[in-house]
Parts: sequence; C-alpha cells; structure tokens
Amino acid sequence: MALELVLTPHGLLTLRETREALALEPEQGLRLEKAFARGSGHGLLWLGASEVGTALPPVLSYWRELGVRYVTALCALPGIGEGEAKPPVPIPGGGEFAQLRRPSHRRSARNT
Repeated sequence: MALELVLTPHGLLTLRETREALALEPEQGLRLEKAFARGSGHGLLWLGASEVGTALPPVLSYWRELGVRYVTALCALPGIGEGEAKPPVPIPGGGEFAQLRRPSHRRSARNT
C-alpha cells in the first residue's frame, strides 16, 4: 500500500493512495488510514506519538516530525493531566518551523 500526505491549496491535509510513494507495510498503512479517517489532527497526533521510530517514506516522515514536535510541546505544558480541557499549545517561535524544512524532504501539494 502506497500512501502520501497531500496538503491542498485550501490547507487541508489528506492521506491518499498513490503510485508515486514508497509502499508501506499493510498493517502500517491501515493504522494511518484509520487515524487520518478521524481527521488530519488525529492523523498527525498518531504519526507523532505512535509511529515514532518506524520506517516511513520521506513525505510521511516530514509530517511525523511535525507531529512529534506537537506531542513534545503538549507534554511539556504544566498541569496537562490535571484539567478536562487541553490548554493551548504555544505557537513555535524563532526558526523552529524553518528547521523542519529540509532539502531531502519533498512535501506534496496538489489541487483537489
């Protein structure tokens, strides 16, 4: 199963089957499809928390890194487990987003 994440011009992140990406193990592909079926936030959270250390194609690896940074920032919030509602995660400052941009990672953007 070959899957890739596509960021549409409208800012929607979707998981799609493709012939252009490297194939995933069937179980891994099913896990990702299930997570992204709940929404892009659920999918990114899954990548950042549950797919750490797994082999992924470059595009999925890029988005996993974003998910890992979110999970890390979320876990660093004081009192995160004490309330019913999740406090807002601060927006990264400085060049933190620029660090995610690496020449070896190709992000896919297509019109829908």
